[in-house]
Amino acid sequence: MTYYEATNLLKGIAAKGRVVGFDLVEVVPSADVQDMTSRLAARMVLNLVGAITHTGQID
Repeated sequence: MTYYEATNLLKGIAAKGRVVGFDLVEVVPSADVQDMTSRLAARMVLNLVGAITHTGQID
């Protein structure tokens, strides 16, 4: 799955209904090369927060 596919999936989930939880796993900072995985994880979380805000789930 590409970054854009995952982002679109999160947007679709937020548009479909209320998001009540989100869990991001398998990020190991000690094994992360140049913090790429940690940065990607942070972007995915921010994208989901933005998507649920855009759909009016967060005031």
